[in-house]
Amino acid sequence: MLGTRPIGAEPKARAMTERVVSGRSRVRVVLLWTGVFGVLMVATCGGCVFLLLRGDRLPTVGGPEAPALVDRLRGTLVYNDWHDARLEVVSFPSRAKRAVVLERGPDAFSAFDVDGNLAYVSAAGREHEVRLVSPNAAAERVLLRGTGEISTHTEILISPRGGRVAFVRALHTGGFHYENPELFVMDLAGTTLHHERLGANSVSEIEWAPNGERLTLIADGACSALTIGSGPIERLEASPSPTDSHAVMALELESAAQFSKFPLGSRFRTRPAPYEPQIPGRLFGVLGRVDESLVVYEGLPTTGSPQPYNGAFLVWPTRAWSIKVADMRSGAFATLVPEFGIGRARFGPTPADFP
Repeated sequence: MLGTRPIGAEPKARAMTERVVSGRSRVRVVLLWTGVFGVLMVATCGGCVFLLLRGDRLPTVGGPEAPALVDRLRGTLVYNDWHDARLEVVSFPSRAKRAVVLERGPDAFSAFDVDGNLAYVSAAGREHEVRLVSPNAAAERVLLRGTGEISTHTEILISPRGGRVAFVRALHTGGFHYENPELFVMDLAGTTLHHERLGANSVSEIEWAPNGERLTLIADGACSALTIGSGPIERLEASPSPTDSHAVMALELESAAQFSKFPLGSRFRTRPAPYEPQIPGRLFGVLGRVDESLVVYEGLPTTGSPQPYNGAFLVWPTRAWSIKVADMRSGAFATLVPEFGIGRARFGPTPADFP
């Protein structure tokens, strides 16, 4: 009969309609979340591009500079880009430049001693080596081989005289955990003169006495010293005597116990600890001390100087800072390397065969 429907046709039609509506709803939900995800991705990528282009500009230190300070410098500056096997070497006051190319990329390196020797640490996976570069040797000498992933805060220092190398390592045990640091002292032939696991969480700085007989170090903010061949490390007073110049130097060098070498954002350490000398525009540690007032250090850019992009490290791009020399008494300063960034630097004596 006209106008009638077969039995069951209406529920089937309703079910079909519900499926169509349900399918459209799912499509709308998928499109909505796709749109939200797309917007978030665009915003994230745009933000990253903005940060990479902009970087995080550093504060500056006001001039004018005093270029005459450079003529008072006596020593050699060694620096590189991060893990670059090419070391840039500048001697003062002659300003003579040269380059030293290592056989392996360094995780840390020392300055030169008076005979032109330089020590460095190189790691590859779970293996690491302490190596010696000597001016008269055809190839580098391996002083120590070790197994285990080492911390980025590894320290190595060669004594100005006396032929001793101090090496501090902390082995990675998983996650953000490291073993307590170990101290190795060896001669230039690789013979171990002292080995001790330190009862500290971190070692921020080490410093040799000029004759290579005594080593001072900062561990967990406390100053200790080791006289080679006389037994274990001895704890020094919090404020050592000014006559113990290398201990005072170690206190002045301390900069990394509470602060990472690699800055994130604008969290830069610009205020010195109470015992530290007032150094204009100091950003990180003191690299070397020439006399009672003249120091070489990593510092802020001078006002008006360019701040080139230094490359992104971890999650935040950074701007290059500088290496400076300053007179702590007068406050005068001068720039030695205007664009320095994610790398290492050392300042020490000038070898006899350097210009």
